Amino acid sequence: MMHMEGYTCLIDTSSPNRDPYTNVSLEEAILLSVKRGILPSPLLRVWVNPPVVVLGRFSNASRDVNLQGAREYGIPITRRISGGGTVFHDLGNLNVSIYRKSHGFTSVSTIMNEGLSLLSSLISELGFSSTVKNDNDIVVGGYKVSGSASYSDRNGWLFHGTVLVSSDIDLMRKLIVFPADPSMGGRIDPVKYNPGNLSWVDSRITVKHIIGTVKRYCRDNYDLESIILSIAYKLAECKYTDDRWLFNGTVIRCKNL
Repeated sequence: MMHMEGYTCLIDTSSPNRDPYTNVSLEEAILLSVKRGILPSPLLRVWVNPPVVVLGRFSNASRDVNLQGAREYGIPITRRISGGGTVFHDLGNLNVSIYRKSHGFTSVSTIMNEGLSLLSSLISELGFSSTVKNDNDIVVGGYKVSGSASYSDRNGWLFHGTVLVSSDIDLMRKLIVFPADPSMGGRIDPVKYNPGNLSWVDSRITVKHIIGTVKRYCRDNYDLESIILSIAYKLAECKYTDDRWLFNGTVIRCKNL
């Protein structure tokens, strides 16, 4: 049984057709709306992004991304507010986000435990046996099929996790710079740099199938309101497409949100 009791679900069916900058800025816009009480807490968003490289909050673009390759393949780059490493999104990668209102800071371990528990139960529900490695990687059949990250402040937090279903791993490897030593001097399990798709283990698994599985366990579904999308569009324009944020992680404060 999936651990989804109490979540309101946002099955973001428009995300595949939305630009990736707005999809990533929606992470911040939704969390802001949850903290303000505009959206319910806790909220679970399931979404898919068109091809894009997404830097972690503290990632180094010139170190982690093949910038020339991204230009050649026409793949945009953006940066998210949550930590973790640089990732590649495409339509074969399912994104799962949790947003909660809080009163005071929540520990990273509490956030990650909730998010990893949900993702692990989802993967189990699909018929896979999984293990957690490196604190935030979920491994199936020797492949890293899921990575995750978090963000928190005094009033709320978000967990973001990915599920590789049928992603273009070859293109991912051309765009993301993997370390020469995948064990990082023995500090991590090298599986972190061995991504793979669930469909490699079971060819019947699709993104649509997983979304349908999530829907069966949702308490109820919630649609994005125009006010939240308006916030996301403003964030995308003033921050998530700004080179200062993209390449340097410079803090940019958008007005009138």
